[in-house]
Formats: sequence, structure tokens, C-alpha cells
Amino acid sequence: MIMRTWSVKDRVCGWKFVDGKPEPLTKAKLFDAYCYDPDTGEYGDPYSDAEFTEAPNIEF
Repeated sequence: MIMRTWSVKDRVCGWKFVDGKPEPLTKAKLFDAYCYDPDTGEYGDPYSDAEFTEAPNIEF
């Protein structure tokens, strides 16, 4: 799950789900997930106004 907020500087963070529980993605993993094009198998450039940040932990 990816969350992007729009502002002067966009912020992007994300989680992967393991056994139904969200686990925060690191900046590197988030970049890989957000910039990967599955159609070409290539990585694209991130938006210049986007800041990749560590996702907060979500507790149930």
C-alpha cells in the first residue's frame, strides 16, 4: 500500500502486508516499488517533487 500526500514537497511512504499485517517499507524498498515499471522491467525516474520517507508502524 502506497500513500502519497500532495503539498509543496510531495511525501511518499508505503507498507507491505505479511500475513495480513502491514509492515513499513524502507526508503529503498519504497523507491523500488514506486518506480518499477512491470511492463518494461525497468526503473523509471521518481517525480522530482516527491520525497520518499520511512512509513510509520501501524498497530492493530
